[in-house]
Amino acid sequence: MAVLVIILALLIGSFLNVVIYRVPRGKSVVFPPSHCPKCNNQLKWHHLIPVLSFILNRGRCSYCRNKISFQYPLVEILNSILWLFLFLKLGLSLNYLFFSLLSSILLAMSFIDLEHTIIPDGLNLIGIILGLIYKFSFNYTALGNSFLGLIVGGGIFLLIALVTRGAMGGGDIK
Repeated sequence: MAVLVIILALLIGSFLNVVIYRVPRGKSVVFPPSHCPKCNNQLKWHHLIPVLSFILNRGRCSYCRNKISFQYPLVEILNSILWLFLFLKLGLSLNYLFFSLLSSILLAMSFIDLEHTIIPDGLNLIGIILGLIYKFSFNYTALGNSFLGLIVGGGIFLLIALVTRGAMGGGDIK
């Protein structure tokens, strides 16, 4: 079962790379299909095999031979490590599903923030919705603590942003 988790996480990691590249640029994550950002050639299915296609093509586009960022296999591998650790800790459960999805969203947000110094509202919103669904479905007894954490944690970040006059952005506060 762990092998299936790793394979699925690698595939999701590949999709996260699409999100990381396209969302900050205001592009659709669905259309057009995956393509080389340099030569715009549409990638075939065998160019999209996580990690393996990067290795086989020696980190280059199979059409124009331009370098592909090492970020692509890194995100795929990191996502699979996160999902595997969560699987080993939580087993195959709804908690596992929730935390796997949340960790993938946070991974995408981290890489977008590193490159663009923004945290897209859409990804924040997905994380918030997942959190609310989780709290109301599985852990409603701690709902008050969650709101207290939101107010205290968010308040501290807001205070830092105000005192430092913008050293911390709105995405960090959210």
